[in-house]
This record gives sequence, C-alpha cells and structure tokens, in this order.
Amino acid sequence: SVIGGIPDPGEQPAAGAVREVFEETAVRCVVERVVLVQALAPVVYENGDHCQYMDITFRCRAVGGEARVNDDESLEVGWFDVDALPALSEFCLLRIKQALSDEPTWFDPTTGV
Repeated sequence: SVIGGIPDPGEQPAAGAVREVFEETAVRCVVERVVLVQALAPVVYENGDHCQYMDITFRCRAVGGEARVNDDESLEVGWFDVDALPALSEFCLLRIKQALSDEPTWFDPTTGV
C-alpha cells in the first residue's frame, strides 16, 4: 500500500503526511504538492454517528533517512520502479499515477446537484 494516516488534532494535513512518512518508513520528506482530494465512502458508527473522511494525497520528495519498517503498521518498506510495483489496489494506483503526472490536483467535480 501507499503510506497513509490521519493528522493529529490541530495538525495541518501536509505536516501530518510528513510525520506519517517518517513514522512508518524512517524517511524524511518534504511535501511538493497536493495530488488528489477525494471523499471516501461514508461511515456509520455503532452509536449512529455518520461521517465521511476526506482523502488528501500529497506528492512528497525524500530528503533523508534510510527506508525501513519503522513502526508496527508496516510489514515491509521499499523503493520500486514504476514499472515494477508490487500488486496494489486501484486506490493506490490512481494516487501514484496522479503523483507522477504534471496534471493539476485531481478532484471529483460532481456536486450531486
């Protein structure tokens, strides 16, 4: 999978992405741009609360550290050529494709109206 996580309370999304990359891989990075913004599937909790999470994907550039498993959330960490990626979900592949393109930030323009 690609690296993911949730910002801590009061943390800006890009800062959360940098923190998550380090926590999961021991790699230091800087955020270069927003790649994608997408609403994920709605969630209903046992207490009846409804919510919908937003996915913000950032393209980041490694600036230090040595890639390794750095927490209990990852089984393996590695660098891959684009044409030699391991099996990934469409969710991950879309994000990689958009990160590699020079297109502007992707979002679903449908408004439901």
